[in-house]
Amino acid sequence: MAMSALEGPSTTGAPRRSPASGVRPTWEIVLGFALMTPAVVFFLGSYVEPTIWTVRTSLEPLDASRGWTGVPEGSSNYDVAFIGGFGGTLRFALSLLGLPLVAVALVAPAIACCAHRA
Repeated sequence: MAMSALEGPSTTGAPRRSPASGVRPTWEIVLGFALMTPAVVFFLGSYVEPTIWTVRTSLEPLDASRGWTGVPEGSSNYDVAFIGGFGGTLRFALSLLGLPLVAVALVAPAIACCAHRA
């Protein structure tokens, strides 16, 4: 029986580990988090902060001469939209999200599990 590349002798002198062992050295975990840190920082700066700013300013009144007044007005800015039928449109749009979400959350892991066992 032939040895796989992961189970064979190491050419660098470092011990090889089997992929089924699941044990990773500490340096690999630390390196993984270190390499992931810039992505998380840019995600927060690119998506989370603008979303918070948009929600915060949408709840404040806009004065055409002075800009944003900074005084919270609450949800009265949205009352007209929801009374006019925006709530039903929003529910319909979110209902279209259901099937792809089920596919990603349930079907994809099942296919991956079957492929792994094959």
